[in-house]
Amino acid sequence: MKFTMQVRILASFFASCCACLAWGGSGTVTGREPGLFTVDRYSVIVARIIEVKPVDQKEPNPRQFEAVLEPLALIAGTFDPSESAKIREQFTAGEAATLAIHEMPPKGAVVLVVITGDYILSSAATFMPGGVPLVVVKGIGDERVAETLSRIREARAHPSKD
Repeated sequence: MKFTMQVRILASFFASCCACLAWGGSGTVTGREPGLFTVDRYSVIVARIIEVKPVDQKEPNPRQFEAVLEPLALIAGTFDPSESAKIREQFTAGEAATLAIHEMPPKGAVVLVVITGDYILSSAATFMPGGVPLVVVKGIGDERVAETLSRIREARAHPSKD
């Protein structure tokens, strides 16, 4: 019985880790996933960067960051930009093969970004410019914003069957 309990605990732990990895940054998001922008509460927004800093200020080579964003507009999803003047979102960035975000946007930059809960997606999102879930744009009128919306519409019109 003790062995069975240990196996169940380990299985639960590994299932949780796999779910967190897919959510936090190792699986590619296509926009075709059923419920991605509704049930799973992913949103694509245009926002202004107020601040980006490492979560651990003492880490010499940080990979975990926190961004303070001023939401400006919703492109897809359920997030309401009028609800908060500022939001804090954590994300993972770096040169690892599983991470799509390699460069930090500068303070004051306007970005097109995929958020989910309190996190910025760190893995590839094929509907985003260059597959990167955090992209500096010129503003809401940037052609890449309209192109992204078009790709999301196309993906949602043809959801995957899985």
